[in-house]
Amino acid sequence: MEEQAQNQPITRPTESKGILKWLKENLFNTWYNTLLTVLALIFLYFVLKGILIWVFTEARWSVIPANLRLFMVGIYPSEEIWRIWVVIYGLSALAGLSAGIWGGLIFRFALASGGVGVILAVMPFNLWTRVWLLGAVILIIGFFFLGRGRERLRLWVLGGWFLSFPLTIGLLHGLGTFPSEDTWRIWVVLYSASVLVGLSAGVWGRYIFWFGIVLVIVGAGVLLAVMPFNLLTVGLILGMVLLCIGCFFWGRGKERYRPWILGGWFLFCFLTIGLLKGFGMHPTIVRTTSWGGLLLTLILAVVGIVVSFPLGVLLAIGRQSTLPIVRWVSTVYIETVRGVPLVTILFMAQNMAPIFLHGFEIDKILRAMIGLTLFAAAYMAENVRGGLQAIPRGQHEAARALGLSYPLTMLFIILPQALRSVIPAIVGQFIALFKDTSLVYIVALLDLLGITRNILGNPEWLGLQAEVYIFVALIYFVFSYSMSYISRRIETALGVGEI
Repeated sequence: MEEQAQNQPITRPTESKGILKWLKENLFNTWYNTLLTVLALIFLYFVLKGILIWVFTEARWSVIPANLRLFMVGIYPSEEIWRIWVVIYGLSALAGLSAGIWGGLIFRFALASGGVGVILAVMPFNLWTRVWLLGAVILIIGFFFLGRGRERLRLWVLGGWFLSFPLTIGLLHGLGTFPSEDTWRIWVVLYSASVLVGLSAGVWGRYIFWFGIVLVIVGAGVLLAVMPFNLLTVGLILGMVLLCIGCFFWGRGKERYRPWILGGWFLFCFLTIGLLKGFGMHPTIVRTTSWGGLLLTLILAVVGIVVSFPLGVLLAIGRQSTLPIVRWVSTVYIETVRGVPLVTILFMAQNMAPIFLHGFEIDKILRAMIGLTLFAAAYMAENVRGGLQAIPRGQHEAARALGLSYPLTMLFIILPQALRSVIPAIVGQFIALFKDTSLVYIVALLDLLGITRNILGNPEWLGLQAEVYIFVALIYFVFSYSMSYISRRIETALGVGEI
């Protein structure tokens, strides 16, 4: 027993302090601290008194609920709002599943998302909007319990997050209506999906998820086949069902084809959008010129963050390359982009790109995405390069001594340590990029700040700049603080700064 007592670690005793003791030790411990505290309280009283009087008695907050839809989605057509709800519900399901599988920080993110949904549900929307918001919250909760203890679904959930963005863009943009001579495009997509689903169910047959999808396709196909379609349509539907079943039996026991099937799903998402769009045709219902408000701000920010990060890592590695041409190209790109303001790059993307790409039309929002991404990648490269330079040379030498190639050394040894050390700088760049999306108003895109200026141009809301800009600033603060909080939690989990 004495040996066990000696081996136990000695912990520092903790002392709990009440609020009165904390105030005495920190604010009133000396006469000059007491004086400073009293003066600060008097100053805050006179400052906050006027602000609180204005907020609760003089401000006209009616401008916010009256224009809340414009703040959120801009001039997106009201009859196509269902597209946004489909996206919200899909992301809610993924958030709930991720929270159930991983927990921790992702659970807090899902919890915060549900809280935002509840807060929005009590705001002055119409009844159906409140019902849909509460439905999204319930979906997060339901999928959270569905995902608990199902770690085997991690790969599929990650794939869902990866595919959610192109699918979101395709859905929000709209696929339009197709003339009868172009319906073959839809059948090509359906037959391709049937092949991939059948193969996936055969290869990953032990997962009831894929087997259930096959049953759903077979059941839906049989139901559609007995509906009053023409003979050719019925034959195509039955052919799709038989093809799915045939691919299922053919794929059983062929685990070696898994990488090819995963690649097929990856290509399927992009080719589907291109095929249904018509490779140059424009049968869209909702043009990107109708995107606006917080919806456009989030799309631009997510694209800039997701794409600029790997591009910045590659540029940072290229700037340290031993190959002169790679090092010079990376250095010239980084220094050139960092030497000009973002507004210049946005103007170049909007006005000069059509001149250089004569005959090839690029969407205005896509041009803004490219400009933001290229600008952020240069700054991201310098942040990552700082982390790479902090890694001791002995790490590279030890990896070479173990026989690791340069790509494996960089991927599994150097980059994880470098990125870990520069998490605050990387997240700071993400926050700056999110706020920099407000500059797209200069190139005639109505993001959150742009739609705000249009609302203030309405004669009915003249003179309400303070109320509107405070509301917009609050939205920017919530998203920026959320990214900062996530950054701190990641640093704590990884032990950044600990000895």
